[in-house]
Amino acid sequence: GAVDHETLSHLYAGAIYLAVPSLIEGFCLPVLEAKVQGSPIVSRPIPAVQELLDNHDVVASDFSFDAFVRAMEVGVRNFYGKSHTSSLDVTPDSPYSIEFATSRTISVYREVVAERSGIGVRGTKAEVEN
Repeated sequence: GAVDHETLSHLYAGAIYLAVPSLIEGFCLPVLEAKVQGSPIVSRPIPAVQELLDNHDVVASDFSFDAFVRAMEVGVRNFYGKSHTSSLDVTPDSPYSIEFATSRTISVYREVVAERSGIGVRGTKAEVEN
């Protein structure tokens, strides 16, 4: 199912931790959402997820079910009953902000268009965004 953004924020904020049982991930948006809310993460050792983690989070020793269960147990011991504070920088200059992602996406599009057409892309940011 789906929940609205406000409910999702409350779910992350009220959780003991976010468990990521995946065996493979690209960019794991739920990890970023949880980190913004200050929720700790328990995950398998997935490189794309580990890029977003800090030393307060728990990573299973391997991809086995037993290792993940042990990691979740550590997560309960470490995080149950504790308040969460975000350790993730989401200011406009942060690589995790909407502003930064938008700016970088536009920049990449401009580079691709220029490369494909052999000409530079002209126009203001507002013109390109529309």
